Amino acid sequence: MNTISEIYTKYKIVPFLQMHMYRVAGVALYICQHAKEKVLTDNIVSACLLHDMGNILKFDFTIFPEVFEPEGISYWQKVRDEFLKYGKDENEATHAIAKEIGVSEKTYEYIVSVGFSKIAENFASNDLGKQIPTYADMRVSPHGVVSMEERLAEGHKRYKNRKHAIGTGDVFEKNRKAFYDIEKNIFSKTSLAPESITSEVIHPLLEDLKNFKII
Repeated sequence: MNTISEIYTKYKIVPFLQMHMYRVAGVALYICQHAKEKVLTDNIVSACLLHDMGNILKFDFTIFPEVFEPEGISYWQKVRDEFLKYGKDENEATHAIAKEIGVSEKTYEYIVSVGFSKIAENFASNDLGKQIPTYADMRVSPHGVVSMEERLAEGHKRYKNRKHAIGTGDVFEKNRKAFYDIEKNIFSKTSLAPESITSEVIHPLLEDLKNFKII
């Protein structure tokens, strides 16, 4: 199978979205490297590198338009239109692209498990292969690796006036608890502490990830 950088080029993934997925994969890889029990590292990393492939479908091009340079907004709007062949929902599009690429059954299972609405289910599964990608995604903001508290605060602020799986009332509190439960479980099975995962720590992993072959 092609490297992830080749896949990103083929599917015209916006550079800042590429960087987000590289960082999420970097966090996940670092956790896997320090796990005390066997984990399916290549499947976990593959899932992280593909988990937001359809996200252009939900982009608001009026917010931070500078991140769409040098191609410009009109170019990326056309790319978004091309993605409509996978449907209007970004998650459904991501899953369709994963199938189109031909990922393994386990990688697909891990991709589908990523998302705010799957938090409690992932914790109940006690499956690190599902928990690590979801947790890694929650540790990466647009600016780099942050703490869970910072990321949850950002999500709550962003979605507090919108219907969203993490952003409102009792649902937010339930998901907040589940995220911390997942964090506690993950780090009980590794030689790391949550605060040891930083942008500086994962940065050396990012360049090598560009040549990662999806499975």
